[in-house]
Amino acid sequence: MIILSNEMNFKTMGSSNLKIPACDFTYQMEWKGQPVHDPGYWNWSFFVLKGEDGMYHGFGERVKEEDMPMSTRNPGFRDILYGHMKLAEIAHYTSEKPEGPYQFSDVSLPCSEGETSRVKIFPSVQRCGNKWYMMYTYQRGDETCSKGRDMRVCMAVADSLFGTWHDLGTVLEPSNDPDHWTYGSAYGVKVGQMLPF
Repeated sequence: MIILSNEMNFKTMGSSNLKIPACDFTYQMEWKGQPVHDPGYWNWSFFVLKGEDGMYHGFGERVKEEDMPMSTRNPGFRDILYGHMKLAEIAHYTSEKPEGPYQFSDVSLPCSEGETSRVKIFPSVQRCGNKWYMMYTYQRGDETCSKGRDMRVCMAVADSLFGTWHDLGTVLEPSNDPDHWTYGSAYGVKVGQMLPF
C-alpha cells in the first residue's frame, strides 16, 4: 500500500523492524471495535456511506457461518477463502455512527445457487442523479474460480439504498486483446469504483 502525503516519512512496523512509507494520519486512527453485528455470519469488504436519511449504510460480503467448510474452531486461510469465493452475498447494514455498530437490514444481492453459482464481492455504492449504483466483483463459484481470470466488474442499480437492486450484469471484463490493460491479468478485473462526473 502506498499512502501519499506532503509529510511522508518512514515508520518502523511491528517487531520485524520493517520500515514502510506512512503519513501521520495513519497513526491518528483509533480502533473502535468490531463494526458489524451479524450473528451467525462471517463478514468481509465493508463499504460505508452516509445516506440521505442521515444514517450510515454499510454494504459488505457475508457467508453463513454454518456454510463455511471448517473442520475445526480455528479456520485456516483456505477455509476462509473458500467461503469468501464460493458462498458470499452482498448484505446491507445501517448505523447511526460511521464506526458502527451496524445492524443487518437486508440482502442487496444474493449469491446464486447451484451449478451456475455466482458470488458477489467487493461492493461500492455511489449516488448518481436520482439512482444508487453498486459496483461489485462477480466470480463464478465453481472449480474455475481457482484458475484465475474469472473476475468481472458488475453493476446494480436501485432507487433506494434499501433496494430493490436490479442487477445490470458485467460492465468490465478481461480482454483477449494483448494491447488492452486487462490482458493477461491473473484474476480478471475486480474492485470497480464509479466516479460520477
